[in-house]
Amino acid sequence: MESEISEKIAFAAAEAALATRFDLPADALIPLIFSLHYGGNWSYSGSEITAISAMKRATVYDDESRTGYSLEEIYLFVNPVFLHREGTVHRLEKCGDAPARVLARRPYRVRLRADRVIRMTVHPLDREIRTEELDPGEMTFSGRGTGYRRRGTLGLQAQVRRTDWRTAITRHTAGASGTTAPAGAFEALP
Repeated sequence: MESEISEKIAFAAAEAALATRFDLPADALIPLIFSLHYGGNWSYSGSEITAISAMKRATVYDDESRTGYSLEEIYLFVNPVFLHREGTVHRLEKCGDAPARVLARRPYRVRLRADRVIRMTVHPLDREIRTEELDPGEMTFSGRGTGYRRRGTLGLQAQVRRTDWRTAITRHTAGASGTTAPAGAFEALP
């Protein structure tokens, strides 16, 4: 019980430190933190800043051991600008306090840019959360569902046009690598 409380306090302190580390107002991180805690995609709009988070999952599976895990990537876009939307995908969504899911239309492919882009990678088996800032270039996302890769091959469904790292910050480990984790499809834009 004591250990669990200590872990929760340490986790809350690490979350609070993100705003300082990335030199962002704490409000801008709300979508990122909500995606981490509750899953899904979130948005925040204040008088000075707008932020959206988008969550992607990739299943990493080893055919030999017949085991795998779902790796999650959560992107935080600060002051995003949508440059292009293409196609329409119809799906059922549950939004906010609505008692039931409703039919929603979402673009199949989206190109956007943002003032700042932060990616949080959550590895459940290693119990590691890596947070790094990406260069704020244009990004294109397409598809719906879960990305998939077998061990050793990447099945990327998202294209990142500029991937130079400005800052690499790791929580729960010492140092972050500059490698990209496998990416799944992305669908969560307003």
